[in-house]
Amino acid sequence: GDTAHVLFGNVCLGPGGGLTLGFWSNKNGQRLTSSSDLTFLGNLCLRNASGTDSDPGTAAALATWLLNANAANMANMLSAQLAAMELNVRHHFVNQNAFVYAPCLLNYAPIQGLNTLGFININDLMAAANTELCAHGLTPSGSPYRAYQGCLKNTLDDANNNENFVQSSPCSFSFAP
Repeated sequence: GDTAHVLFGNVCLGPGGGLTLGFWSNKNGQRLTSSSDLTFLGNLCLRNASGTDSDPGTAAALATWLLNANAANMANMLSAQLAAMELNVRHHFVNQNAFVYAPCLLNYAPIQGLNTLGFININDLMAAANTELCAHGLTPSGSPYRAYQGCLKNTLDDANNNENFVQSSPCSFSFAP
């Protein structure tokens, strides 16, 4: 029956403003996508399903590319998640300095900006994803680079779905009686 105030240093994960592939491929996302966004994305190492460079020239082409992305070539699915996050940052939905939890990346350290607890800011996460896409554009099943790309993709997907952003205060917690 004793009560005490205990601080565990809990980290709360949750939303950070991310918008999904679905948003960026629908009419609302297409309306926001500018020619400078398309030029910016064209300068990244985004990949098509075949592993070739992707450079959608219109918002409609980008929408089709996002909707058709799949993980048969993990670089293609990673590219789609990276493109969505880049647009989230460019349109100020997500702060590039916000931290996300990415414990799977600890298996691939050292990664610029990744701390020993598995937290990385969005800017460093996007840079790591683009660097990996530049190096390995075709990662089918059996590729030694597929697992790392899958980890990057899942981290970006979680962020685009507002699941892994570090919140400004700990989550509440209650002990069951």
